[in-house]
Amino acid sequence: MATTNKIVYLLGAGATHAEIFNAVNLREDAVSNPAEYGLLISDVSKRILNKAKAKEEFNFIKYGHGASNHLDNVEYLISLLLTSHVKDSEKKVNILRELVKDDIKSVLDNWSAGFYLHDSLLELSVKNEELSKEELLGIISLNYDDVIDNACKHNAIEYDYGFGLEKKDKKYLLKLHGSFNWTEIEFYGKSKDIPIIPLGMNKNYLVPPYNFIWSNAFDVLAKCDMLRVIGCSLSQSEYSLIDLLFKVRIERERGFTVEIIDVDTTSGRIEDNYGFFLDVIGLGNARMKLNIKASEYTVPGAGNPFKAWLKAKAIDTYGNENKAKETKFVKRIFEGREG
Repeated sequence: MATTNKIVYLLGAGATHAEIFNAVNLREDAVSNPAEYGLLISDVSKRILNKAKAKEEFNFIKYGHGASNHLDNVEYLISLLLTSHVKDSEKKVNILRELVKDDIKSVLDNWSAGFYLHDSLLELSVKNEELSKEELLGIISLNYDDVIDNACKHNAIEYDYGFGLEKKDKKYLLKLHGSFNWTEIEFYGKSKDIPIIPLGMNKNYLVPPYNFIWSNAFDVLAKCDMLRVIGCSLSQSEYSLIDLLFKVRIERERGFTVEIIDVDTTSGRIEDNYGFFLDVIGLGNARMKLNIKASEYTVPGAGNPFKAWLKAKAIDTYGNENKAKETKFVKRIFEGREG
């Protein structure tokens, strides 16, 4: 009898960015300029910090000779302000955080109607469970948006945010930093707004419900055979996430496979940075046995690795392209322009 692989997905900003990149690419009238719509921290930072420069509160920032006309990382700036003696630093931090929130929501409002990659991901997960090939234990997300939440609803997947330690008969959807959409949400029998873990390098995960969420993340990771990482480089700035993965790895002697769905240079960096992972697979690794064009994963910006992987995974799951096209969401991967 074939072994059913237990799968956990880890979604970073690059997963939502891939949705937007794909939606933009499918619109004939769209201008492909990631600086205007990208959700990677570099794109968001450029937009936010250029807006901040126009505000009186940020006149104290002086640029040296040859300096760029923007700062590189809004999260670093927030962290620096929080530990500085700059006048009204808390007020300045709150301005930056609101700018980030408004910016991300604005981008999603403009493009979310064209999203289907997350929907396809979960449709494939449901099919692989039916075929007893894979079992989805849970989804871990670093994103504030509700793209994956909506995909769960579209695929009739009941999900548990992991606010309590009791295990329900649902898939875990663990949003490690919270969500912009957690307003009037049920928590310990009360309807309340749950604040996000805001941008900044020093995040506090010990307060409810985040202590429960992170405990449940440890639990699902400790049970998985494969962690599929989509749109996340496992940056060393995400210290708490790396610490979590390291603790899980130590807990499990045989470890688990880490599959990186991103440009192939990402998997190489992760292998170099974190030697405690025993098995890291990139899109270019022959062990995946999936027919993916090299142009889709070897060069940053040359394609959409998330979409390329979904297309290959769909054919692997359904047996051929024609059967994959008899689906609700997956079929859209094979339609329209490449992206």
